[in-house]
Amino acid sequence: NISYVAVSRADGKEYVIRATKDSWPAEKVECEMACIRLMRTLTSLPVPTPLCWDASAAQFGCRWILMEKMEGRVMDAEEFDALPEPQRAALIDQMVGFIEELQALKWESTGSFFPSATAAEAAGRAAVTVGPYFDGNHGPFHSAQEFATGMLRSSVAAAEEKPALKPLLPHATRAKVLLEHLASGTVQLPDMPIVAFHGDFSLRNMLVQGEGADLRISALLDWEWGGAKPAYCEWADCSFGDPSAANSQAFQAEAERRGLICQSSPGFAE
Repeated sequence: NISYVAVSRADGKEYVIRATKDSWPAEKVECEMACIRLMRTLTSLPVPTPLCWDASAAQFGCRWILMEKMEGRVMDAEEFDALPEPQRAALIDQMVGFIEELQALKWESTGSFFPSATAAEAAGRAAVTVGPYFDGNHGPFHSAQEFATGMLRSSVAAAEEKPALKPLLPHATRAKVLLEHLASGTVQLPDMPIVAFHGDFSLRNMLVQGEGADLRISALLDWEWGGAKPAYCEWADCSFGDPSAANSQAFQAEAERRGLICQSSPGFAE
């Protein structure tokens, strides 16, 4: 994705145009829009206000979303780690609060969020439907067991079929053994609620504002990977080489203190 800041000639107000290549499916933009709207109506998370979008790529040769610009700046991991303990703890408390709100939203099946047929008139849950994940047409799945089985089966097939994934082939044999156990039920994963999911919960997708004791997270961005998944997935998903903001020991301790699910399912280790 590439983001541009657009300034209104009428009043000087700033907006963000988020453009994505047309090699991505149109569903990518539709899912992000549905997810942002859902978060705006069902949570207090600091998410952008979307104004309009085009998922067709017909007008400018790319898919795009226009939204209001949110105030703040990106804080990288090095700056975050160097913060005095009280400031770092305050930001972690805020991040855990975000996950707490997401995990409070329970769903019957996993998948990406899509605008419902009545999205223009509806609000909240009625404005979205859950469908297959846009980046692989996986699911929907109705349990953590079904989700793990389906996603692992897809990953094994991709490793065997795609030349770019050839280095993963040595791991495919072991993965197939696990897949057989999951599919037959000889390995049973614990029950896990299916909850709302950000999918790229990293510092680069957050903006911060203020200094010292007033430092706070002012925006949580980039909802294209959002949807519904088993609760452990916010931690288990890698974030394109950028560590998840939720993987620090301090975050895990605070999340566990609040009773949130924040570890990968123990069934895999067994």
